[in-house]
Amino acid sequence: MNSTLKNKMGKGALWFVTVVEFLLMGIAGFSKFGDAEMWQGEFVGWGYPMWFASVIGAGELLGAILLLVPRFAFYSAALLAVIMLGALATVIIHDSHLGTTGPLIHLAFITLIAVFRFKNRWRPEATRTR
Repeated sequence: MNSTLKNKMGKGALWFVTVVEFLLMGIAGFSKFGDAEMWQGEFVGWGYPMWFASVIGAGELLGAILLLVPRFAFYSAALLAVIMLGALATVIIHDSHLGTTGPLIHLAFITLIAVFRFKNRWRPEATRTR
């Protein structure tokens, strides 16, 4: 297999994983607003303030959207990884019915996105001197 085809297949796989995570994290974030009472109850049961469900939902939505912008995807993946680590710790500590499988899978895919988008991340231009 030639390197051009491998490169295209790799980019295609990266975009596939990115779009899947965009959809799943977007749905998760949206659900924090669409089914707010349920999620607020869950968060309070875990010991978090009620409003924290909305903050996490907003973070998931923002992260999902920015995954689709290659220069911001690394930072988005970092944000989502922090959220997923928090989710994982929460479901483990509280033996939640939500389980660990979802956060672990998301964390694995998000980590792949972060690794492959690192070199193309946005960096402010160096200060120009005259």
